Amino acid sequence: MDVSVKLKEATALAKSKSFDQAIELLIELLPIMATQGGFPHSAYTKIIPYFQKAGRYSEVEEFCKTYLFISIKRDCDKTFAHKPEETGLAFIHLHTSMIYDKLILCAKREKCTDDIGRFQNAKIAHYDIYESWFVKEHGET
Repeated sequence: MDVSVKLKEATALAKSKSFDQAIELLIELLPIMATQGGFPHSAYTKIIPYFQKAGRYSEVEEFCKTYLFISIKRDCDKTFAHKPEETGLAFIHLHTSMIYDKLILCAKREKCTDDIGRFQNAKIAHYDIYESWFVKEHGET
């Protein structure tokens, strides 16, 4: 299966307002992407606004916990297996912060102030971990 073709297909479905179909296609792709590794965070996070646009905002956080965080961890584990462990950990936290960034966007659209604050705190916490590991790995200040 050509993942890039399927990702484009999901985007086309979303553009035609077939958000539920786009979500289902992306859910099928997640384990394949995670197994292959090397996908950017944008390939994983594109599904998040589709939930909101489909009227399924109430499902998106649990979806991230159940599928998305696990998928990005597997992807990073595979992608950075040849690097020091800290590198993989740094990118897991970077991608996690990007997921929270998309969740913030959806929460803003839904005017869910409590969620915005919670997601913002999680985003900052994960980004701080990323920065601390990145600095430790690369010796930058």
